[in-house]
Amino acid sequence: MVLVGVASVVVVAAGIWARTDDGRAFLRDQLLVLLAPAHGTLSAGPLATDLFSYAELRDITLAGPDGAVLAHVDTLRLGYRLGGLSSGVLVVPEARVDGLTLTLAQTDAGLDLAALWDDGGPPS
Repeated sequence: MVLVGVASVVVVAAGIWARTDDGRAFLRDQLLVLLAPAHGTLSAGPLATDLFSYAELRDITLAGPDGAVLAHVDTLRLGYRLGGLSSGVLVVPEARVDGLTLTLAQTDAGLDLAALWDDGGPPS
């Protein structure tokens, strides 16, 4: 029973912390590290989230090794349900992309966007 109480306090504290500027910046930075291309850069502006049901990232830019912008998204919003996490499933009933700009070129290896990751694409 004590373990359940401690876990509940941790979850509530994480939810409160995720709503602070420092919490949102930390979560954004961790996400950028997870999705970072092997060649080039991925950057993003502020993250808005309540941690439990949605995340919204603004000003996302993917650039090649030469600094040329390959993709830009004004706003990416994901609505999700955490109920399936215990079985390893994240349910995402809402995904919205606003202001998508792509600048792609064909290379010997395929599209230059896929070539940014060593294995041909971002982690799935």
